[in-house]
Amino acid sequence: MEIIKIHNRGTLTKIGCCNPLFYELDEFVVIRNRGDTSQNIAGWSLTNVTRGYPTFRFPTLFPCIPYEILSAEGEPVTYSTEPLDETPMKPANGLQGIPVPCTLYPGQTILVFTDEVHCSSGGFSFNWAQGNIWNNEATDTAVLYNSAGEEVSRRSYTVGSR
Repeated sequence: MEIIKIHNRGTLTKIGCCNPLFYELDEFVVIRNRGDTSQNIAGWSLTNVTRGYPTFRFPTLFPCIPYEILSAEGEPVTYSTEPLDETPMKPANGLQGIPVPCTLYPGQTILVFTDEVHCSSGGFSFNWAQGNIWNNEATDTAVLYNSAGEEVSRRSYTVGSR
């Protein structure tokens, strides 16, 4: 498992009609299973260690489930709970309530957003409506920990990069 990117500079969004503050709700961290085996990430966590917060803990089940495997033309082919590539994840029609373990398969990529949910990339969000997680003025470092609290991956970014 590896953090392969931190998208620290999202799109500025004004919050509320009377709130002058702007947030980048679409900041995200990209995590990929670069291994040869499946990895259950339930109980794993992702933290901005530069600030010491917030921490996102991966749930037992995917929030956007189950999977539809799409053809090259984008048409549904089969229903599967075991995607073997980077096929986008989205709820399959009529099967949204079936629980799927929070497991990443070899080559599979997910994104963890600051305060948005995108089913096509796993449905993960810090739900952090208190502002930006990733600083645009100074470098932050994201760390991915396994369920035993051991560091698995670490990545920083260069200010101004995307």
